[in-house]
Amino acid sequence: MKLLAFAALALTLLVATDAQQKQCKKVDIDDDCVDKTRDGGGLWYDASGPASENGDLPDCDWYGAYWDRCQRDGMQHKHFGMTACEACCVCGGGEEREDEKPDDCEDASGWYVQPSSTKYKCSWFADDDERCDRHGKVEGEDDLNANEACCVCGGGVTPEEWK
Repeated sequence: MKLLAFAALALTLLVATDAQQKQCKKVDIDDDCVDKTRDGGGLWYDASGPASENGDLPDCDWYGAYWDRCQRDGMQHKHFGMTACEACCVCGGGEEREDEKPDDCEDASGWYVQPSSTKYKCSWFADDDERCDRHGKVEGEDDLNANEACCVCGGGVTPEEWK
C-alpha cells in the first residue's frame, strides 16, 4: 500500500514538473525582438476569443498587460499555429528584428495610419528610430500597422510577393 502511495506521489511530481517546463513567463522585451505575425501578415492573437466586453482580442499587448498572463495562459489557446509563448516577445517568444531593410523591400503602396487628423506614412516612421517601437502596432489603412506595412519597421513587401 505504501508503495502504491509512493508511486502516485512520484507520478504527480513528474507531471507537475513537466507542466512547469511547458510554461513561459513575462520577460523584459529585448530591443531586437518583434512579435511574430500570422501567415500573410496581421497581428497574432490567441484562439480564446474577445478578452473584454469591447471585443479586444488577446494579443501580445494583452499578455504583457498583467504579470501572470504569459505563465497562466501562454501555452494555451494556440492560434495561427502559435501560442503566446511562441508569438510574443513579452512571453519569451517573438523573433529577432532585422536592423537593415532589405534592398528589395517596398513599403505597402498607399499605406498610412491616421490616429488623429494627420496621416502618417512610412516615411514618418523612418524619421525617428523609436517610432516603430512606440507606434508600430497602431492599425492603419488596409488593416495593416507600420510593423507590417513599412520596411523600416520590419514589414513591407518584396517584389516576389507581387508575382
